[in-house]
Amino acid sequence: MAHTHLLVGTTGSGKTYTLQQLAARAATDPTTTVWAIEPAHHATLTATADRCADFDGAEQMLDQVLDLARRRAAACVAAGSTAHTPAEEQPRVLLLIDEADNLLRRPRVAEQLQELVVTGRALAIETAVAANHLRLDVWPLGLRDQLLAGDLTVHGAPDRCTADLLRERIADGSATVLPHAVRTLTAHFGD
Repeated sequence: MAHTHLLVGTTGSGKTYTLQQLAARAATDPTTTVWAIEPAHHATLTATADRCADFDGAEQMLDQVLDLARRRAAACVAAGSTAHTPAEEQPRVLLLIDEADNLLRRPRVAEQLQELVVTGRALAIETAVAANHLRLDVWPLGLRDQLLAGDLTVHGAPDRCTADLLRERIADGSATVLPHAVRTLTAHFGD
């Protein structure tokens, strides 16, 4: 399983539902815990997450997961290991972030998420990020590129800029394109 998951598509295309499914699948694994950040008006991930924060608590939750990552990194160094092995008492963390493009307008959150995405793999910390678009007016280039390198699922009809960014991943078959997105992407890219 990749350590990052990016879900991109229009509002109402099922990104939150996919996050819920990831959380439900993770809940069956005793060596996984689910943390979630979502807008206050949603509260849709609360039932499936072990820890949940709205956008007001996002920086604090990201600080907590980064602190965990740093402690795990120090423990790995002390043990002469290069990676954390999840166990029930020290589980893998699946961090879900819904509507990330709205949250990333906060520079500190973008920095925190960038650090987490870069360091998470070896420390058994995964991120699943749902967004409507990938325009650079919101997304830091490094963060966007890191997430594009992981698992990618396309929902609905991304805007032209986002569709252009996804073109290569879709063409080589390394992105999952949900059936309701195929018609729109075919119109953007041609047959």
